[in-house]
Amino acid sequence: MDRRGLWFAKILLLATHPLALHQHPEINKHRIIGEWETEDFSWLIEGTPPPSDLSLWVFRAEQEEGTPTARVLLPKVVQLDDGTTPFPMTMITLEGICLTLVYHPGWASIIPWSLRAQLGSSSTTLAKGDLADLPLLPFNAINWRRPNTVVLANGLRLDGTLPPLGTITDSPIPGSLIDVIRTASF
Repeated sequence: MDRRGLWFAKILLLATHPLALHQHPEINKHRIIGEWETEDFSWLIEGTPPPSDLSLWVFRAEQEEGTPTARVLLPKVVQLDDGTTPFPMTMITLEGICLTLVYHPGWASIIPWSLRAQLGSSSTTLAKGDLADLPLLPFNAINWRRPNTVVLANGLRLDGTLPPLGTITDSPIPGSLIDVIRTASF
């Protein structure tokens, strides 16, 4: 993640921090509630790099709802033999931009092919700092499928060896994950 991506990631995390207070009382009333745990903020204050499995998705957003371009699987919690691992997410759509920050520890996530062509070189564009060159998509271009809990098949771990999370087509689970996920509760 480059420095501009880091800036967006920091803003998204800090905006959802449980102790965040804004000058305007209406913002505090309707503030964004995050799914993040306290330890997810540690890299912000320790000066360490962000976690490698922290992903930022950015595109210019139309204010009108359109047809979603992709459905992407991202569980809220992954259950293993020895406990659970949360996969927090924050999405903010403001006038003209959509930012989504996701943390998927030990499980790679890929940009869906249907979006890759549209997003083009958005990471390069973001690195150059020219947000106007990002693709213009409906604010709901990515339909995040967020099962409450995904239980992995026996013996599997979040160690970077699982097939990546990705686009869902006809079934609730991507075909490449059928042998990986034992159950999913939506």
